[in-house]
Amino acid sequence: MLAPGPLNGFLSGKHYNRCRRLHVLLATAIQKLHFRKFLAEQNDVPNLLANQLWSILDQPSTAAMQSSEETEEHRALMEQYEEFMNKTRSLEHGKTAQFWMLYTDLDILYLMFSRASRTNDLDLFAYSLAKLPCLFCSK
Repeated sequence: MLAPGPLNGFLSGKHYNRCRRLHVLLATAIQKLHFRKFLAEQNDVPNLLANQLWSILDQPSTAAMQSSEETEEHRALMEQYEEFMNKTRSLEHGKTAQFWMLYTDLDILYLMFSRASRTNDLDLFAYSLAKLPCLFCSK
C-alpha cells in the first residue's frame, strides 16, 4: 500500500492529492487498529459505552459520536486511551507500534497545518507551526 513510489511522489509533489489521500487512509486505519487494541485490553468499560464505541468504529457518524461524548464514562475512557497512546510512544508496546504512532501523529500535524493554511485560522496555524520543528530536529 505504501511503497517508495507514493512516498516519493508525495514528497516531490507529483500526484500530490492521490498520495496525500493514501497517507490519510493509512493513518486512519492505524489509529483504528490502535484503538481496537486498547478497547480489547479494557475490562472495566460499561457494556453500553463499549457497544457505542464499537459501532462508531465500524460506522462513524457525527450524531453517534456526540451522544457518546456527553457521558462521564466516555471522558474517563478517553483519558485512559491518552495514557495508552503515551505508553505506545514511550516504547512500552514495541518499536513497531511506536513508529506507527509517530506516523499518525505527524499525519495529524500535517492535516492541522494544511487546514490552518486553507481556512486562514491563525490560532491553529500558530499551534501547528510551533509543533513542526520536531520534524526537522528529531533524534
